[in-house]
Amino acid sequence: MSVEFNIVVSLFDGSVRTSIKTDNHHLTQEMCRPHSSLLRRGRCQITSRLIHLIFFTGLTESDLPKRPHNCFGIDVSFERVLNILGQISSPAHNDRRVTLNVGSDEVLESTLSPTSPLLQTLEPTPLDRRRMDRIAKSALPDAWLDDLTKKQVVVRGRGGVGKTVILLQMAYRAYDNKQMRSLMLTYNKALVADMRRTMALLGVPRQIEKGGISIDTVHAFIGRLMYELGVIENYDGFLENYETHKETLLAYIRSGAVSSEDLAGVVEANTDAFLWDAVFVDEGQDWPSNEIDILRAVYSAERIVVADGVDQYVRASVADWTAGLASEKLQSRRLRRCLRMKANLAHFVSDFAGALGLQNWDLEPSSDANGGRVIIVEGDLSTKTALVERVSEC
Repeated sequence: MSVEFNIVVSLFDGSVRTSIKTDNHHLTQEMCRPHSSLLRRGRCQITSRLIHLIFFTGLTESDLPKRPHNCFGIDVSFERVLNILGQISSPAHNDRRVTLNVGSDEVLESTLSPTSPLLQTLEPTPLDRRRMDRIAKSALPDAWLDDLTKKQVVVRGRGGVGKTVILLQMAYRAYDNKQMRSLMLTYNKALVADMRRTMALLGVPRQIEKGGISIDTVHAFIGRLMYELGVIENYDGFLENYETHKETLLAYIRSGAVSSEDLAGVVEANTDAFLWDAVFVDEGQDWPSNEIDILRAVYSAERIVVADGVDQYVRASVADWTAGLASEKLQSRRLRRCLRMKANLAHFVSDFAGALGLQNWDLEPSSDANGGRVIIVEGDLSTKTALVERVSEC
C-alpha cells in the first residue's frame, strides 16, 4: 500500500501542514510547530514548495532501494523526511532562505516507472504457494493456541521438523481468529526477508487496529528500543558494539535507571513498533541470557513463544528460557515429524541414534517425503574418488 503525501512546508506561521491523499479521501492535519522561537526572532525562513513523497505502511528503511528516491517506510522520523527532501534535490540557499524543490523529473520518472522494483506486483512462485498452504491451511491443534498469552510456550524439535512454520501458523491463526498483533524475532536476516515475503503474499497486515504479523531481527528490535529510551543517540556503529550496548541497557534496567514505567512509556508512545499481543522467537536456542532478559523486561513471559532447536547452535550461547519461571507458567510442545529429511533417511537416523543410545532422536518420517538413500563406506572416504564424484553429481 502507498499513500502520496503532498507536503507544503511553511515556517511563516510556525506550522507544518500535511495533506494526505489516498484514492478519493483527502484530509489535512496540523503536524507540529517547529522552531517557533527562531521565527519570532526572524533567524530563518523557508520558502514553500510542493513535495511528493510515497509512504509504504508495510516496509521499513532497510526494505527500500538504495537512495536517493522519494519513498520512506514506517520507521521514518521527521529528520529523515527532511534528509530525503535534501537528497532528491539539493536545497537552494539564498542568505537566510532555503528552498526545497520537488526534485528532478528523472528521479520522479524512475521511481514511478513500471520497471521500478517498488511498483512490481508480487507474484507467488510454486515454492511460495507451498509455504502459504502450510501456514494458512495446515491443521494446528486448538490446544496450542489456547496457551497463547497464558503460558510461555516452547516448541522443541530437531532441525527440519518445522518449528519456524509452526510459529508462523500460530501467529497466523491468532491473527485470523482473534485479530492479534504478533511480532516474530530472529537473528537471521535472510529468514526475515523470506518470512516477510510470505506474509505479504498471504495478505497479512500489521496495523494496530486490524491485527497482523511483523517480522524483524532481534538486533533491530533491541536497537530501536535503546534509541527510543535514549540509551543511544543514533545507530552509528550499533552492530559493531552490539554486545556492549546490550549489557549497558540491561545494567540500566537492573539498576532501575530504566524503570518498568519507562519501558511502558516507550510501548505507549511507539505502539506500531512495540505494542504486541504475542512475541514469537525463532531459533531461541541461540539467544544469550541478556537478550532474553531484555525481552522479558518489555513483555511478560506469558506473551512469548519460543522455537527451541535441539542441538542447533549457531551463535556462541545456549539459551535457558525456563530460568525464573514456575512450571505452571511453562508449556512445552515437542515436534518429531521430520519435514525436510526424506523418509528413509529419517528412519536410518532414528534407528542409528537408538543403537548408540542417543536421546531425543525419535524422529517420525514424513509420508510426503518418500525415498532417501544411505551409503555406508568402510575405510577412508577420500580414497573412493569415483564414489565421491558420483555422489557429488546427485
